[in-house]
Amino acid sequence: MFREAIGGDPRLHPIRAREYFGEIFSDPSRTWDDLSRLRRSTRLPILLKGILHPDDARKAVDHGVAGVIVSNHGGRQLDGAIASLDALPGVVDAVGERTIVLADGFPGLDRGDACAIVVNEPTDDEPSLVTRERPSATRPPT
Repeated sequence: MFREAIGGDPRLHPIRAREYFGEIFSDPSRTWDDLSRLRRSTRLPILLKGILHPDDARKAVDHGVAGVIVSNHGGRQLDGAIASLDALPGVVDAVGERTIVLADGFPGLDRGDACAIVVNEPTDDEPSLVTRERPSATRPPT
């Protein structure tokens, strides 16, 4: 769908890909300062989803998030984006000792059974992959 809307592969049309993404998925006027403002306005933990680059993970933590979620949103909208699994090691290396890192987008692990995949917890000696199962009462029908 995304490729169709921009006329092909995002790597061949990078400017149009960014423009289209901004039109439908985000407000291009948003900045990291908006995240800081949100952090100041609530005591609730903030998890930031859509992190695919170590620099963005560092910025998110620097702006007060409680954790990051490595995700390309299933590739449904960004079919030319890096796979979450490929982005995961860099993000964990960048912030894994400072905050919790969650991930999604792993075929077979997130098809309705696992509601989150915990990659690490800041107190862990070694990062690990742990799935958290939904209670069976809330599991969607197959």
